[in-house]
Amino acid sequence: MSSILSILLIITVGLVFSSNGQCTNNADCLSDECCLLGPMRYSTPTCIPYQKKGDQCRVNAEFVTTNLTYPNNSHLEVKNVSYILCPCVKETSCNKETGICD
Repeated sequence: MSSILSILLIITVGLVFSSNGQCTNNADCLSDECCLLGPMRYSTPTCIPYQKKGDQCRVNAEFVTTNLTYPNNSHLEVKNVSYILCPCVKETSCNKETGICD
């Protein structure tokens, strides 16, 4: 029973991540999303919604421009993508003391 649940969980997580669009810059995403590079090794940049009011944010976060290389020897050039967290939505800003969008 637990192995079936594990398989279903893996499939569900895969479907959630595959529903988000891959990107190389913010122009590849919808207007309410940023192109985000995750912190894990060999992450693929993905369109993710901006952080909303009350969400955690990265104070003084800078955009990343780099060339990514993957184990299959493929390469991907990304320009001005966010790293770890998307910025706050336009109506809010990242509070420097709390690290929360307000």
